[in-house]
Amino acid sequence: MSAVVILPLMVRSSSSRSLKCQGIVNVMSKQSPDSTPSGLIEVGSEIARISGLAAALLMRLARRWELPTFDPLNIRKPLVAGAWNMLTHPRRVLHAQWELSRRYLGLMKYLGARAIRRPIEPVTTPIRGDRRFRSEAWDEKWVFDMLKQAYLLTADWMLDNVARMQEVSPEDRMRI
Repeated sequence: MSAVVILPLMVRSSSSRSLKCQGIVNVMSKQSPDSTPSGLIEVGSEIARISGLAAALLMRLARRWELPTFDPLNIRKPLVAGAWNMLTHPRRVLHAQWELSRRYLGLMKYLGARAIRRPIEPVTTPIRGDRRFRSEAWDEKWVFDMLKQAYLLTADWMLDNVARMQEVSPEDRMRI
């Protein structure tokens, strides 16, 4: 069984700046890498172009907004630097979203196996010495176990993403 993902093929006409739908492209087709349709390459380049336009638009809007001057934790500068890093690297954001989805699918697999009482190792466990999850209820009750693992997965994912922000200074990464 093969998956079918269909995307509209948008082509820019040479006489105007508008896009026109020229058909659809099956992204998941079983074609060999040598027979990549030129339309798929155009779709990829168009997505990249649109991402760049969206980043520029968001930055123009952000310049108009008045940020609050009250910042007792002095975290505004690191957060703006982190947001700018995400806007200028859309591939990293897509990769991060894919990674989070993969982690949550692993959690769903774990919860499914646990629901039918199959023995399975947890997707993630708290680090040694983490006293927040000491109670046995965190492991025995499936609802609490799901909450614990979802929290740990998301927290690890966020820390991994901040660590990948090489353009942000180490001090600012620590503050984020």
